Amino acid sequence: MRYFVTAYEPGRRIEFQFTGPSGFTGHHSFTASSLSENSTLLRHELSLSPSGVAKLTWPLFFRPMHDALIEESLDLAENQFSSSTGAAHQRSLWTKILRAPFSACMTHRQSAR
Repeated sequence: MRYFVTAYEPGRRIEFQFTGPSGFTGHHSFTASSLSENSTLLRHELSLSPSGVAKLTWPLFFRPMHDALIEESLDLAENQFSSSTGAAHQRSLWTKILRAPFSACMTHRQSAR
């Protein structure tokens, strides 16, 4: 996925607009809202209108990868800022299969150094 930052408010909000691949029209954002002195809500929102081949690639490939990345990011934030460090997203079998070629590529790059 390719995107650029369209809005940024430090500590509160960041928004990204998709620029590719072709057929991905929309944006996604993270917002942080204080609920109390010791509690903050971190929210991810996605607005996407796939067209053309993206109508097929979004649900089969990009969405599972995107959702796993978001879940893992939110777990990292929770573990960083809460007294509990147990949050750990479990990747689905399909996500593990989709990530396998990238993992192999990264392992090869690291061993080549």
